[in-house]
Amino acid sequence: YNNKKTKVDPISEEVMKYQYRLGHEFYIRLCLLDDIFKYEILDIDTITDMYEG
Repeated sequence: YNNKKTKVDPISEEVMKYQYRLGHEFYIRLCLLDDIFKYEILDIDTITDMYEG
């Protein structure tokens, strides 16, 4: 059994960092959206009014 820390190839490492950052950005945006709806800055009526003209 090899208990040395296995070296991840640089490309995989970059991809994993990118995926993490992407997920983190997505999470932040979801939280912001949640706040916007929570404080009724934007609600369903506002949205439908915009689309119905």
